[in-house]
Amino acid sequence: MLRVRASRWVTRAVAAVLASAGVAGAARGQGASRSLGDDFDDFEHAPDEVSGPARPAPPQREAGARSRPIRTPVERGNGDGNDDVLDEEIASAEEPEADLEPLDWRDRDPNRARAFRALPTLDGPTGGLYLVDGHPSGPDVLRALLVTDFFVTGDYLGPDDSHTYSGGLLAVSLARGTRFEPHAQLRFLSNSNSRGRPALLHALGDASVGVRVRHPLSPLLSVAADGAVRLPTGRDLGVHASAIGARVRAAASVDLSAREQPLPVVLRFNLGYELDNSAALVEALERERYRALADPRPVQDETRHLLTRIERRGFAIDRTDALEIGLGAEASVWLAPQIELRPLVEWRWQVPVNRQGYDCVFVPAAPGARVPSPGEDGCIADASVAAFPMDLVLGARVLPPVRGLVALAAVELGLLGASYRHAVRELAQNEPWLVMLGVGYAFDLSPPPPRPPTRFVERVERVEVPTRPPPAGRLQGFVLERGALVPIERATVRYLDRDHGAQATDAAGRFVSDRMAPGPVSLRVEAEGYEPADCAGEIPAEGDGHTRCELERRPQLVVVERTHIELREQIHFAFDSDVILPESFGLMEQIRAAIAGHPELRRIEIQGHTDDVGTEMYNLDLSQRRALSVRRWLVERGIEPDRLLARGYGEGHPLVRATTEEARARNRRVEFRILERAEREP
Repeated sequence: MLRVRASRWVTRAVAAVLASAGVAGAARGQGASRSLGDDFDDFEHAPDEVSGPARPAPPQREAGARSRPIRTPVERGNGDGNDDVLDEEIASAEEPEADLEPLDWRDRDPNRARAFRALPTLDGPTGGLYLVDGHPSGPDVLRALLVTDFFVTGDYLGPDDSHTYSGGLLAVSLARGTRFEPHAQLRFLSNSNSRGRPALLHALGDASVGVRVRHPLSPLLSVAADGAVRLPTGRDLGVHASAIGARVRAAASVDLSAREQPLPVVLRFNLGYELDNSAALVEALERERYRALADPRPVQDETRHLLTRIERRGFAIDRTDALEIGLGAEASVWLAPQIELRPLVEWRWQVPVNRQGYDCVFVPAAPGARVPSPGEDGCIADASVAAFPMDLVLGARVLPPVRGLVALAAVELGLLGASYRHAVRELAQNEPWLVMLGVGYAFDLSPPPPRPPTRFVERVERVEVPTRPPPAGRLQGFVLERGALVPIERATVRYLDRDHGAQATDAAGRFVSDRMAPGPVSLRVEAEGYEPADCAGEIPAEGDGHTRCELERRPQLVVVERTHIELREQIHFAFDSDVILPESFGLMEQIRAAIAGHPELRRIEIQGHTDDVGTEMYNLDLSQRRALSVRRWLVERGIEPDRLLARGYGEGHPLVRATTEEARARNRRVEFRILERAEREP
């Protein structure tokens, strides 16, 4: 039931009219009894009919806003001619509190919140800056990234030259499911060199389209395959079929935040191969230049008609394929409960592969020399690895409180292939350094939940209005993970010394109490996967109080593997008994949560094992009873009985064949074997 209240200006107008008519009334109050307030102005969400004529729907209030009641004295007639009875009609107004931000309905789902923290690469699929990863990126999210980059340098493509580069790209990706992510990119380049003729060169509209497919191997490790088709444009700004290229890439990523002791770091590894046919764009141009030479040498010895290193750089022309290797790491630092910083570092190396069989013309400085003549370019066959492009990227991305928005700043350093002294005819020159600035946004494509139909009923009660309400304030706070300062969603906050119900934190780890009397407040905070903790706050005499509670993450004692459930502690029983000791209840609860969280595990065998002390028949019976005791504990707490099979093996399957007390302690154990598993739906 929701409460409908008239707006403040209506209340003031009614009060003014009544005052001008000489009607005496009680002073306007600031507080009311909760029990009386629940009896009037109620919304009814059911579509049943209500008494009284239909009223127009009140204006919708902002989600998360709170209100305080406003009372206005109204003269009532009692039907016998004595109209001097004053009833207090409570026409309360909704007053949104400015310090309470509305909670977006999408942020209540932790999977949706995580999807909006996955960020796009420069090629489109989610990952780092250049390197993609295998972690989930959706579903129902459309991402767009707009980046501009530039550098200014000298002695770049020749001695004493001056070179300026600027460019930009637009990358988009669409995650409609959890495994597939189609993506596209549009890029333009602009280069200006003082030694060039003409000095300014443009490469406009180069595009690529592709798709990434991911597969999680575990919460820690995920892999992905990414393929894309490159569509370069030629001099006539059209796509040339012979110049269309492609790139395939395998990726693996390790999310260290999924470890038993979480670390907010993601590691990435990429291995790819690019089929580059961009040289087909300039084959006709070079043939025209050769025919125009007045004294041409044989083609295999002529270089004057070939693209210069300035032109190769300006039009981004490579005559070979490339084997691409990439390593990277990205961390997560929470500067505030709603502001996240993502510093990253990436290393990439492109090793040329002459699939095209390009016959490079090499003009040595002297007969037999491996150094090119001054003004001439070298060839890959005669060059060192210094000509192979290698980059190091240092950057950071910032996620502000606006959900889906990301800002990017990075510097790329050309470690190899960035000097004209190592220029080769097959490759465009690498950048010596590059500054990148960008902004991205993730659009939510999921439909909002439907609003239920509402009807309202207004009732009037006679109440006593206090002349001055007692002072009251609220306690606002955040629940964070200790050390990482990551917000904890759905943590339960209980008020130990106040008459106040328990609350659950939102996606930002935030909670706000109802209005309470000033003074200290003791809290008990609990969350799944964390140790409970006590914290305190205080409500001042005026205004609201603020606090922050930090919880310690529990160690992960249970890991679901492919064929079994690994226990990193043993289940302890009373001596010579099947009674589970209380010290193992925490481990049992983690086992229950692991089985409940993996519905694809259809059949699990609970195996009981003993040591070799006692007779074989007695140990077989004891192991069976202990396996049944574990099964009974799990069934009583919600696990479906037909998923669990209990079986005792006695002393017949020891882990260690020895008679020491340490060996016997290891052999006394309970194991969980997965007998039947269904593939999880994507």
